[in-house]
Amino acid sequence: MKQKENILVVAREPEWQTFVTQALRKAGYNVYLAHDKTSALGVIAGYQPDLIIVDATLADLLKTLAWQSVDNRLMVVTATPSVAEAVSAYRYGALDYVSKAFDIAGLLEAVTTALQKQPVRQRLLV
Repeated sequence: MKQKENILVVAREPEWQTFVTQALRKAGYNVYLAHDKTSALGVIAGYQPDLIIVDATLADLLKTLAWQSVDNRLMVVTATPSVAEAVSAYRYGALDYVSKAFDIAGLLEAVTTALQKQPVRQRLLV
């Protein structure tokens, strides 16, 4: 039996976080929640998630993970997509940059794709 992937959802908006969490759990993933950088770092240390979905408003978390050389799959979500923000997200190791204006099927497809990719740091070392 295949082990469920662990996904950490880091967002400040409880309604959006609940919506995403329910969809991911229904799809069979283990989901952990964090509302800020400090709680996210605690979950990362304790559970080593397979994918971290980070709200773009928490870009400081991406910077911290990049500085710590943490080898995680990262997906950034945003309510207000911009080219500059996307470039910054990719620079800090994001595998994907997604608008929050998605449907469940689109979210699950993005998650599946991200889980199939190697983390950016691993790809750079190969």
